[in-house]
Amino acid sequence: MLHKNITCFINNLTFFINNLTCLINNSTCFNNDLTCFINDLTRFINELKCFITDLTRFLNDLTCFINNLTCFINNITCLINNITSLSTISLASSTISLAT
Repeated sequence: MLHKNITCFINNLTFFINNLTCLINNSTCFNNDLTCFINDLTRFINELKCFITDLTRFLNDLTCFINNLTCFINNITCLINNITSLSTISLASSTISLAT
């Protein structure tokens, strides 16, 4: 009877140790998975920051381009106005010359 009890105790102890080992292994796996998840999340956040930085730079460049284009159009308009004014002055001069 004592022999059976000792055998049963050893079997139960072995079962307990196996379960404890499984628990430790599962905990290690969970920690590894959590670490991987945190690393992936950090990488994603860094990529998102880079994207936002690039997008901001692009929008700033686009704004500069639009401003430069507006200046260019304004300069062309001024040039046309100046040519028109010169033509008007020239025509007025010719009219005055003919009148005198």
